[in-house]
Amino acid sequence: MGERLVLAAGEPTWLAGPWRRRCVLLVVFVLATLVGRSAQADGAHLAIFWPASAVGLLWLAGSPGRAARLLDALLLVAATVVLRLLTGMPVGEATALALSAAVQALAGAWTHRFLQPEGFRLATVAHLRSLALSSVAGAVVSAPLAGAAFVLADVDAGLALLQWTLRTSVSTFVLLAVVLRTGERRPDAPGRSAPLLERVAQAVAFAAVYLLVFWVYAGHAITFLVLLVAVWVALRRTTTLATAHVGVVAAVVVLATWSGGGPWHDLSPDLQAVCAEAFIGTLGFITLVLALYRDEGVDQAARAAAAHAEAARQADLLGAVFGSISDAVCVFDARGDSLLRNPAAERLLGGHGPTARSDWRTRLDFRRPDGSPFADGELPVVRALAGEDVEQEDLLLLSPSHPGGVLLSVSAHPLPRADGAVWSGGAVAAFHDVSEVRAAAEEVARAHDLLSSVLTAATEHAIIAVDTAGTVNVFNEGAERMLGWSAAEVLGLDGALLHDPAQLRETAAALDVDVRDVFRRAAELGPSTSRMTYVRKDGSTLPVSLTTSPMHDGEGRLVGLIGMATDVSELENSEALLRVAVDTAPVGIALVAVAGPDAGRLLRVNRALARFTARAEEELLAGGFADLVADGERPEVGELFADVLAGAVAEQTVEVRLAAADGRVLDAEVSAALVQLQGADPLLLCLVEDVTERRAVQAELHHRALHDALTGLANRTLFLDRLEHAVAASSRGPEGVGVLYVDLDGFKAVNDTAGHQAGDELLVQVARLLSGCVRPGDTVARLGGDEFAVVCAGASAEADLVVIGQRILDALAAPLRVRGHDAVVGASIGARWCPGDPATPVRVEQVVRDADEAMYEAKRAGKGRVVVHRGDGGTVVSAGASQVNTGY
Repeated sequence: MGERLVLAAGEPTWLAGPWRRRCVLLVVFVLATLVGRSAQADGAHLAIFWPASAVGLLWLAGSPGRAARLLDALLLVAATVVLRLLTGMPVGEATALALSAAVQALAGAWTHRFLQPEGFRLATVAHLRSLALSSVAGAVVSAPLAGAAFVLADVDAGLALLQWTLRTSVSTFVLLAVVLRTGERRPDAPGRSAPLLERVAQAVAFAAVYLLVFWVYAGHAITFLVLLVAVWVALRRTTTLATAHVGVVAAVVVLATWSGGGPWHDLSPDLQAVCAEAFIGTLGFITLVLALYRDEGVDQAARAAAAHAEAARQADLLGAVFGSISDAVCVFDARGDSLLRNPAAERLLGGHGPTARSDWRTRLDFRRPDGSPFADGELPVVRALAGEDVEQEDLLLLSPSHPGGVLLSVSAHPLPRADGAVWSGGAVAAFHDVSEVRAAAEEVARAHDLLSSVLTAATEHAIIAVDTAGTVNVFNEGAERMLGWSAAEVLGLDGALLHDPAQLRETAAALDVDVRDVFRRAAELGPSTSRMTYVRKDGSTLPVSLTTSPMHDGEGRLVGLIGMATDVSELENSEALLRVAVDTAPVGIALVAVAGPDAGRLLRVNRALARFTARAEEELLAGGFADLVADGERPEVGELFADVLAGAVAEQTVEVRLAAADGRVLDAEVSAALVQLQGADPLLLCLVEDVTERRAVQAELHHRALHDALTGLANRTLFLDRLEHAVAASSRGPEGVGVLYVDLDGFKAVNDTAGHQAGDELLVQVARLLSGCVRPGDTVARLGGDEFAVVCAGASAEADLVVIGQRILDALAAPLRVRGHDAVVGASIGARWCPGDPATPVRVEQVVRDADEAMYEAKRAGKGRVVVHRGDGGTVVSAGASQVNTGY
């Protein structure tokens, strides 16, 4: 596929770095797979919507090179296989589906790059076509591998392949359309603005249409109403809003179909999914085609208007430029009659409007600079009419407005021949008044005198100039006073004499030139200011701030370098400026002694550190850095910053807990660097940043990643982690580990009757009941929907699991009060117990799979019971209350 394919807007900075990018996309792919799995209706073989196909395509499309793409494809395959195996899918079927996902992503990315090499965008109909074809291509190419998985799963391969192709292509198309349009840099074509009341009414009307089509009158032939809404949005609102509407419709269709509603609820679950996917794809394509065609029409009209305005602007600009030219410019036709003159020509040559060639002599008298007359054939304009280019020829003009004469430099050029053009074969001439050059020369002389006066008066600054070879040619009185040399002693010598030799060599190395060419190279680089060191006549050195500028002659040639130096050895306000900078810094700053009897003592602190620790500056300066660290964590400075003090690193950052005077304990990051002041012991410069709030936010995010957002229970990730730890612990001791797989009976009826909010409230109450039925050391998790699981660490026998399971059934026997009504739900519970036997390894996936299988056996046996899977050849044993171990 060549180079990687990226979004036209560029890759986000949070994806910088190949492994960071892989980790982020792997997490997004796993989440997209889990979301897709949740969209699988009861009885259907495939999920209705599969966002992982779009994520996979973007992932492999952005891989930088073949090797990285291969690695990313393997990661995608591995992630898909693991996720499939965790849901109980056989290895062969999981592998086939994983390979089909990788092939779909590769084929879709290659197709999109072939059709749209500039990257992923959605701004035109051509972009939409590329997106649609690449989505379909990926689905079609990967279909054979998906078909192999369906054959292994012993399902209707024909219907499953149709659903696979539709689901993959539609999911990829819709999700990428929403993502690409959201990130599109090109502004939307303006849609019609409407009052707030009208927008609210439209939103209510759209919601009513969705409610009628997908819920109230589901099954009636009114699905076309959604298409009318989509067309209205595409034609009356912005393309981004139309794209968002497609995403909303897709979500509504998926939700309605998944919950057993929608226009196709009378069909089988697989046929419902096929109809829903076909509807989403058709509506999305029609909506975006209409919106983008409308945008292109608006763009064309805007471009035409812009072109017309630009032409008018260019004409105005040309007229303005022609009128603002300070030189006199005249355009002549082939006969020599003037066609056009700018205002400067009107002022210089006199008269107004065009002038015939026959009037030249009567109105103007052109002579040579010495006053002798021109022959007609020698005039610059006449020569240009004959085809000659005349450059800067001087002549003297005598006219009524300039009786004393004005010296002009004339340039004249022939114009090309063009059929029908009035200027064809003519000439253009520019007249420049050079009489001002004399005044300019006098001004230069005065400026030279002024410069000499400035050089003499600048006694507090050293002004030194050298030519390109480095020879000193200007050395003012300030330089004499500063360096001890007289101008007579220095003029004509090499300027390197005045500079520190070592510093001059460093400068030459930085400029990549020989020391002899330092001044020439510095002049070529233009003006600059730097810190330099001069050498006085007595051999002592002087630090200066040196500002240099190149010098040019009258023709613009570089002739040398002039510099003005200021003595910076004594900066009386340096301490005050440093104190202001330190005190106003937003982070805490401290200077800490690292040697001698004061080692670890705070020598200087700023206001931010005093504010962090709720202490006065005087209190801080009376103690050491260790006094700021929370009790029990008081390492010495030498221990805390050992690496930077040993010179192993230039800067070291450590995390410490600081105790504030008001009782708060702060999380802080301290960055330390060693500072060596001239003539003094080294000090440790510490920058202290309060990161308490940041740590709290990170902890909250970590908790959310491992817990179910609705119930607060552990999610599948934390459940599997706790189970792995329990299995590992059981292999080292006599006790075993057990898993209970709990699926609610009757939850769907409550959810469908009372609504999703009531269902969510019911799930929260069930979670609370489950947590009360287990030991403190056990883990209760919600795996999704109405499925829960319990990790029973340290269970000694199957009977212990039966006790907990029966306890759960008893707890669910009583009605639960939900939104003012009593709701009754039961549970079917599958159990799997594994003894603590180091010689018999336990596979976590198999334990979960066995418990899940036992749960389904409980449902088939009549629900409301606990079934134990013993793992020996799949034997399932029904367990009753008589097996309760009351000692557990």
